[in-house]
Amino acid sequence: MRTDLKSRLLAFLLVIVTIMALLSTTASAVDYVDVWQSAGGSGANNASVTSGGVWAPRYQGFRIAILDYAGKPAFTFNGKDYLDLLFSYPYNCSYYGLENKTDGYRKASIYRSDWGSKCYAVTISDLYSAISAGQLSFKTNGDISATASNLKNMPYHLDRQNGYWYKQGTKVKAKMYGTSDDKIDINAALFAILNLKDEYSYFWQPKSDIFVGQPYSSAELNALANNQTTPMDLMGSRKLVVSVEPIIWNQLRISKSQFSRYSVYGTQTDIGFICKKLIEWGTDFAGSDGGGKNGGYDWSLFGKVGRKAMVLTKGIRIHYYHNGTEDIQQTWVIDPPVDNGKAVDNDTVAAMQPGWSLHLYQLRGSDDQTHTWDSHNYPITDPNPHGDNPNYKEHPAPDPKTDPCTSDKINSLLDKLHYRIVKVYDQEVLYASIDENGELTLTKGTEHVSTHVREQTLPKIEVQDEMPEYKLVEWKYTYDQYVPVTEGGTESTKWEDEPIAGRTVVNSDIAA
Repeated sequence: MRTDLKSRLLAFLLVIVTIMALLSTTASAVDYVDVWQSAGGSGANNASVTSGGVWAPRYQGFRIAILDYAGKPAFTFNGKDYLDLLFSYPYNCSYYGLENKTDGYRKASIYRSDWGSKCYAVTISDLYSAISAGQLSFKTNGDISATASNLKNMPYHLDRQNGYWYKQGTKVKAKMYGTSDDKIDINAALFAILNLKDEYSYFWQPKSDIFVGQPYSSAELNALANNQTTPMDLMGSRKLVVSVEPIIWNQLRISKSQFSRYSVYGTQTDIGFICKKLIEWGTDFAGSDGGGKNGGYDWSLFGKVGRKAMVLTKGIRIHYYHNGTEDIQQTWVIDPPVDNGKAVDNDTVAAMQPGWSLHLYQLRGSDDQTHTWDSHNYPITDPNPHGDNPNYKEHPAPDPKTDPCTSDKINSLLDKLHYRIVKVYDQEVLYASIDENGELTLTKGTEHVSTHVREQTLPKIEVQDEMPEYKLVEWKYTYDQYVPVTEGGTESTKWEDEPIAGRTVVNSDIAA
């Protein structure tokens, strides 16, 4: 284990979790992303269709990305940062966008070669056909046929009916995520999308350079490689966010009967960026209706209902952003948009604010999940090291029967209370000694504080820091035995004791 060499005095926590299976463990040091699920956009409002044009509702789809705590892609799909799930394949567009709305870098590409290196595109019908033919499969918590049906019958986010454009973000949410605000439906299409695999492996794989609090351990990665866990399980263990942005492509028009030389493909955020560039470059698009600021003559597709079809319904606060080189600690917010009836211009839809053309879904643990830090009984009043919480003390993990997170569900979970959590509190200290020459030497050491055991807990365990006094240094688990523990001193469990020795170590190189 490692300690922070810059710290003169540091308290730390060792947690030994005794569980029956690798898949039951999760870990999180700090929650950098707030807990929310935000998606909406109904068919209540409509806008008149502009006459003519080359656009059809099948010229659209969804860009799906798994986001880390700085808003950048945390997983790849078949080696690409984004999955573009389409209703039809795009024709030969002039400019392609590839950025995600939450990426702090905010530099959308306008070259197809860049798009091809970042995005994997497939139609929903091709995907469903491959599943039906047995070439692809997925794991779901519900009925496989119902999940596949939700995928197959995904609605357009923007649809034309009886001469009007209708926004259908709410219908997209119902098929993609479900109708609840706090729990994904067991037959939602996301189960198929996020857990898609061929005969060898899952298509979604975690990236190595992501910011997720605690990196995925070798044990977790091996479990994914051996089909012992799913990508969705790993995403949920870190509370990652699924971003869904509507894709659209169109040949830009500059008047009722005249087309620009340029066609565009991407999210509305991308297209806003590309349209801004076309105007800055003085292209023919700059002379279109309204100067092109709302997406050109086809303002229904862009500035009006097209950009309003999918929206955030709750404010999103992200505590880091990526500047193209590194993750910077600076909180930024995407607010729910206010629809004043006016068109949404290129500058607005391309900016971080507000949340036009965007759905975000945060994956959470299941009902049988517990945690090690009892924040309900020991609230943090001062988040700084050695803060001022007068009620703080070393303590066992929360009891599922009384913990607010699980107490109202415990009757249905009684058959899962077969796990033990052992918490070892140690304190780092400095020992002073004076040699025969009178020289003072300070030696860093560790003194045991206490050991606490929580019997009969749930199998999925989130291992957490305990600020302000203690930080997680290391945690381990065993497959099939309880760890023998006695209270106090040298008799407390050590890493070398059986059955810990020789077991797989999970997240064992965490800086204190």
